[in-house]
Amino acid sequence: IKQVIIDEGVTSITSSAFEYCTSLTKVSIPASVSSIGSFAFDYCKFSDLVIPEGVEEIGAAAFYDVGLASLTLPETLRVIETDAFYSFGVEGDEVILPAGVKTVQFGAFGMSYVDADPTGHAYWHLTVTPTDKWRTRFETYFEYVERTGDDSLLEEYTLDLFEYELTDEGAVITNWN
Repeated sequence: IKQVIIDEGVTSITSSAFEYCTSLTKVSIPASVSSIGSFAFDYCKFSDLVIPEGVEEIGAAAFYDVGLASLTLPETLRVIETDAFYSFGVEGDEVILPAGVKTVQFGAFGMSYVDADPTGHAYWHLTVTPTDKWRTRFETYFEYVERTGDDSLLEEYTLDLFEYELTDEGAVITNWN
């Protein structure tokens, strides 16, 4: 499959709908779609993507490692889940989030620098800029760990922020850098 045209009237793209369709290079999503499920298009190979007005939520890893070079997000978008656009972009790229985006879960754009990140810590090459910095909430790594229980990136994420020791109670901060 190289191209998919989703019919008008379809309201959601289910989880894993086109997962691992590595020859899929183009998708046409109608305005009737309001949600794109987790892993819906991960590992497809899109160069550009227009997500139409009407889409409100993009699930976890929905466009994971798809090789996007450009991305257009709709004003109707409200939630971008973890790893939704992991591995997006090239050096120096910037994504402008529409003002309607209320929640961006940790890692939505991989380990990208988010200019609203209170740590100001850059991990990647992409800058994500919310149109409305006061209304868009970026989930921190520590909130992600609390929500999911996944602390596998603790050492990498905290490397430049503070030093810690692992104890039976978890990570104990010993020094702020």
